Amino acid sequence: MNMHVFSDWIRHLRERAELDAMSTDELGRIAHDIGVSTRELERMVDAGHDPERLPEMLRALGIDEAALARAEPAVLRDMQRLCSLCETTGTCRHALDAGIAPTTYRSFCVNAATLEALKAKQARDAKA
Repeated sequence: MNMHVFSDWIRHLRERAELDAMSTDELGRIAHDIGVSTRELERMVDAGHDPERLPEMLRALGIDEAALARAEPAVLRDMQRLCSLCETTGTCRHALDAGIAPTTYRSFCVNAATLEALKAKQARDAKA
């Protein structure tokens, strides 16, 4: 086990313990604050994935994350939520690191349809 995997595992155990120590009300408030159900919040913690690669994916596709956050904050939040539940993080990491994400993301990314829509909107806006 390499050190990165081990540190991720330890971090996940800590997050799960923190979640388990919360009252139902506190857990509900946090879930509400980030716009998900309590059950979905628990699934996100159990999945143990940070949507850390989403900003990289957006950059790779030429999508301005700050502009998206201003114009469509709910869309960005939903993309982050899906990314945190993703089961293809290794494929994503490889595609981004290898520079092939712009041509391969459709085959693995849980946000592919949204990314396509954002790219199409961006192309339409550029023509206007």
